[in-house]
Amino acid sequence: FLEGLQLSLDKKMDISFLYRQFDKSYPALFSNSFSENTLANNEKGFYAGLELRPATRWKLSGYWDFWSHPWLRFNVQGPSKGNEQLIRLSYSIRRKMDIYIQFRNKTREENSVIKNPVRSLADYNKKSWRLNLNYLHSKSIESRSRIEISSYSKSDQTQQHGFMLFQDILYQSISSPVSFTSRIAYYNTDSYDSGIYAYENDLLYNFYVPNYNGKGWRYYLNTQYTGFRNLSLEARYAITKLIGAESIGSGLDRILGSKRSEVKLQVRWEF
Repeated sequence: FLEGLQLSLDKKMDISFLYRQFDKSYPALFSNSFSENTLANNEKGFYAGLELRPATRWKLSGYWDFWSHPWLRFNVQGPSKGNEQLIRLSYSIRRKMDIYIQFRNKTREENSVIKNPVRSLADYNKKSWRLNLNYLHSKSIESRSRIEISSYSKSDQTQQHGFMLFQDILYQSISSPVSFTSRIAYYNTDSYDSGIYAYENDLLYNFYVPNYNGKGWRYYLNTQYTGFRNLSLEARYAITKLIGAESIGSGLDRILGSKRSEVKLQVRWEF
């Protein structure tokens, strides 16, 4: 069962609510439902969102979501619960600039690393602070800048921290058959848990949101050429360089050294 409501109380205020309840045996393998779980099962939850537009160019938005899992989950050996809050203040100039500051807080229960006969689960919490700026320098060139800080803590572990800074440049001109997107990013996190997720532009029909964890640099360049009739060529080259690492990855994906490179090519013919 899933039911939601979106309502405009005023020209400056919108609210939304959503309630979901999925049985632990619900078998919709390819569902894309609103839920904390990857699959739409074993969950009860309620979401409330709010958006305020107090003045021209200013917007304040946020939500509160809380849920429970009546049955076992991966890495959770008992019924569990959690909640998440987000608040964002943004300022924008139409077709020119968009800047926002955001705070996000997420709490949930996972297996404890310390054996406890009374309670086998521990409270997990992750906080993140973000400052993001998108600026359109011309009709062809746009830049995207971001600073993000994260903190991770578990009731039975010490607190961990993370930091990431990136700069994107996007070029797309109506008069030129060549376009590209690029990024340079620096990150420094204590662990995978305190890592920071960030969307990356990729080839057409590809989707990539990696976890920036460890300490290092990441670069990528995507290019596209559409100078041929009905034919487009795309390429992507990305480099990850971990500072002080002797290897990257594990098992068959393990690479000796501190640098990993990726190459993608794509040809699209429309007829």
